[in-house]
Amino acid sequence: EGTKEQTYYEESCDFTCDTYHFDWREYEDCPDGYKVDKEDESMCIKKDNPDIERKYTDYSYDIPYIKSEDKNKCHRPSDSQLEDDYGMTSDAVKALKKEYKEWYDGTPVCEFLPTSETRTVDCKDAELIPCYEICSETTTSYGDWSNWDVDNENESLLVRTRLITYYDSVETEYVCDTKTEEETDDRPLCQYPTATYADDPLCLPEEEDDDGDVLGDDDEVKDTGVVLGATGPGDNLDIYLVELLLVAISIVSSVFLSKKYLKNSR
Repeated sequence: EGTKEQTYYEESCDFTCDTYHFDWREYEDCPDGYKVDKEDESMCIKKDNPDIERKYTDYSYDIPYIKSEDKNKCHRPSDSQLEDDYGMTSDAVKALKKEYKEWYDGTPVCEFLPTSETRTVDCKDAELIPCYEICSETTTSYGDWSNWDVDNENESLLVRTRLITYYDSVETEYVCDTKTEEETDDRPLCQYPTATYADDPLCLPEEEDDDGDVLGDDDEVKDTGVVLGATGPGDNLDIYLVELLLVAISIVSSVFLSKKYLKNSR
């Protein structure tokens, strides 16, 4: 029984930068009269002479990345630092830059540190206050969408991206995670036969002649199949049937009138 003073602790987080290993083979120049084989840089060649292996020296480097002003980012040393501090040649620097990115996310390192705040609690039923775990709650920030561009893997689609960043809800500048969101859309097609897609420079209307008619590749006016002026075969058949009907009506009328005349004349 009794009471005691309980100290509050808070989590303090920082980040560290990783060290990256890099191996490099530095070749010496070829002897006079020889040149480096383009297909195998380890060999020196000369016409009508046997090939010669190039002499070389192997180097190993451990390159620690450096904390920068960017929050939680670790940057690669500059070219001059790599050359001056690590003795790397310009060719080795170029090779290193191809293998390792300019920056990487730092590795979070967190620890609980005592604060000046305390409280008096009973020894039997002292309440345990759970400590806040970094990134247990986050807020989401959406970046701007990029411009639409043709998808590298499927030219029939357009694609755009944006960066989504998740910040810790308490340490509001602490980046917990990032991901890239992608959106696709069908690529518009060209309405003219000169190209497939609407954004193709070849997607242009066909040229017109002086009369406003659209011409083909050989500028030859095509027969449309439309009969102007005279009637077609179908129309002639209709006219023939109408005339036949009129003749039949005329014959029936004549017979009827003849019978009526003869009847009246008796």
